[in-house]
Amino acid sequence: MRVGIDVHTLGRRKTGNETYVRGLLEGLAALPPDELEFVYYYTGRPELPPARGAARRLVPHHPLVRIPLSFPLAFARDRIDVAHFQYLSPPVCPCPVVLSVHDISYEFHPEYFSPLERLRLRAMIPFAIRRAAQIITLSDFSRRQIQQRYGVREERITITPLAASAAFRRASAGEAPGGPVAALGVEGPYILAVGNLQPRKNLMRLVSAYAALRKAGQLEHRLVLVGPRAYGAEGFLQRVRALGLESHVTVTGYVAEDQLVALYQGADMFVYASLYEGFGLPILEAMACGAPVIASNVASMPEVAGAAALLVDPLSEAELAAAMSRLAGSASLRSELRERGFEQAARFTWRRVAEATRDVYRRCA
Repeated sequence: MRVGIDVHTLGRRKTGNETYVRGLLEGLAALPPDELEFVYYYTGRPELPPARGAARRLVPHHPLVRIPLSFPLAFARDRIDVAHFQYLSPPVCPCPVVLSVHDISYEFHPEYFSPLERLRLRAMIPFAIRRAAQIITLSDFSRRQIQQRYGVREERITITPLAASAAFRRASAGEAPGGPVAALGVEGPYILAVGNLQPRKNLMRLVSAYAALRKAGQLEHRLVLVGPRAYGAEGFLQRVRALGLESHVTVTGYVAEDQLVALYQGADMFVYASLYEGFGLPILEAMACGAPVIASNVASMPEVAGAAALLVDPLSEAELAAAMSRLAGSASLRSELRERGFEQAARFTWRRVAEATRDVYRRCA
């Protein structure tokens, strides 16, 4: 049986979507050989991870051509039995489709998207969901939302929780993350947040809580924000300036993986105050690197964090501030959460993702 997988997000800095594809390919490559053959379809010239199977470059690669025409023609040529996409798939496909849908935030929080994005997502993703033979999502929270919004039967949805890659690990004895961190201009104790700069990440409340603690003299840490700018980022950056925090807040933009690992390893705490997530992989990445975690108590995040994080109401600046103050002032609590985090992150592996996904391919065919 031949499985065709769309991996066009590789090398595109698409954060979660790219991480998912890369981890899945590495997980599938680590499985024992079986009756499945894989063909990976990419665009551009990315550095492909170790993978079991053949790679095909699609030309032309513009999505208006690639999705409706290039893929179906390639699948027919390569005799593909099952195709795997994220979010969008061809309207007509010569084989059954497995569709990964990480979340449907555009339905429940349209304010996080530009008007054009909302229109495009609401027009195309529900259509792809209805036509897919099987849906893969990342959490029970997302499964329930997909079922409720689109009436998808439970047997058509499989949950494959993500995992931190092997690169995200605790620092070795005597290892200091200073080099990659210093190259980003980050010095001294710091609080870390990771994610696209957009309203859904709740950075306005995070920076306001941070400002209140600094003003009260309860916090001396720098706030480091990692991630590319997205829709609504400028409003947040204006808020930082209005609070007079330019000299205390570092916005790095997108960083290389080794820099991100070093930032996690060196952080006194990691805060993930997002208002909505289909999974929340940075929580596991931070835990795997030994950063004590504060996370939101909404959406999928309690599923991911378990009992290894301080969970707070993301709508409450007071709760955010209290959790940061509590962690900053207690070395024993940081140590306790660090050890719990290592255990929690170890429960999630890409091998399990790959095994569950392989089973979906078989059912689909």
